Amino acid sequence: MRLHRDHVLYELIDSDLGALVKARRFVCLEYARRVVVPGPGKWNARSHSLRGFPPRNLVSSTAAECNPSDGDETMLLFQENFSDPVALMNDWIVAPGMSVRNSALLFAPDHDKGLCTGVTRRNDFRDFSLTADVRIVRSAAAFVLRARAPDEYYMVQFDLANDPTVVWFHTFTPSADEGYRLERVPSAHVPKAGVWHRMRVVARDNEFEVLLGEAGGELQHCASWQDRERTHRQGAVGFWEHGGEAGEYRRLRVDALPDVIA
Repeated sequence: MRLHRDHVLYELIDSDLGALVKARRFVCLEYARRVVVPGPGKWNARSHSLRGFPPRNLVSSTAAECNPSDGDETMLLFQENFSDPVALMNDWIVAPGMSVRNSALLFAPDHDKGLCTGVTRRNDFRDFSLTADVRIVRSAAAFVLRARAPDEYYMVQFDLANDPTVVWFHTFTPSADEGYRLERVPSAHVPKAGVWHRMRVVARDNEFEVLLGEAGGELQHCASWQDRERTHRQGAVGFWEHGGEAGEYRRLRVDALPDVIA
């Protein structure tokens, strides 16, 4: 999906501060003005540079809950089953309208403008695979990778409304003319709206691979892409939606990549 610079976005911070701090390109304007998500404690707005990205790496309280059928537990870096709203508040920087229900992460279904980005507080993911069940409710679904700031991250998307035949690889960075660069890569497989799929993005150095399959089934290669600019080296992971889109996510896990022996 192509975006425009005139999106004015606001960051959501803990209710203990009792205010919304103005920031660039983070969460939906219409919700940020009237919704404050409770958090686990006070933030120091000055030390966080008004961005909401914590200065230290935080480990999920659910990271030890491994599902052996989904991967090697020795490789597990982070896991979120979206079954506990308290854990969501502790482990995530929550976007407006973002909630959990029936062990799935949902975004508000009626937002119609702005960007919604929910990312982990842990921000040291470098080379990894990000896997989750995905169900496109309306138009599109997207993963966020290596998020360093509200306007610095990768976003990998299936967009059925605009071009369902490709994977959309976005690189959000202030150095780009429109705030982001976009590459569309033909995809060998495409998700169906309203159906649960298993989606994985593998990030190794500046190379990215997208895989897709039925929920609980074998994953198939969709598309690969390389960021020749090597824009983002590490950061948080999460999900992304643009106004008018809606997706649901469950059973997220982040795994370390096995060493490659030459």
